[in-house]
Amino acid sequence: LAVYNTQTKTITPIKLSLESKNKNEPFVYTINMVNQEIWVGTESSQLFVLQPTYTIEKRFKNIRSIKSYDLHRGNRTSIQDISTDKFGNVWLALYGGGIGFVSHIKPFFTVFTEPQHTSKPMVRNAKRRYSSTRSKHQKLAKD
Repeated sequence: LAVYNTQTKTITPIKLSLESKNKNEPFVYTINMVNQEIWVGTESSQLFVLQPTYTIEKRFKNIRSIKSYDLHRGNRTSIQDISTDKFGNVWLALYGGGIGFVSHIKPFFTVFTEPQHTSKPMVRNAKRRYSSTRSKHQKLAKD
């Protein structure tokens, strides 16, 4: 990833590897401006949000910060497109993983994920716990 300055005819590289989960420079598929930030969709289900700074003449100066987000969709999923709608929501087109959605309002609930050492989704375990609890209640009702 780099920025080309049309006045000075220079290229300024932007390193994403320091924030990348595998510490390699990721392959970039899409770039879009969202709320004065630069959103970069890459391979390995990673999203980078860059906060640029500009000169008085509104020319790119540098990157103030880079935040990396792992979508937890595996290394074979990539963010192919980033779009915004008229409400301010952000939509991510994921190759190998469907569609991602970032709401413009704070969510009403939080989805908890299991610790990194397991790949089982929390919902599956919650259903198992519910069904095992339910069968205990059914047994008590029969006794």
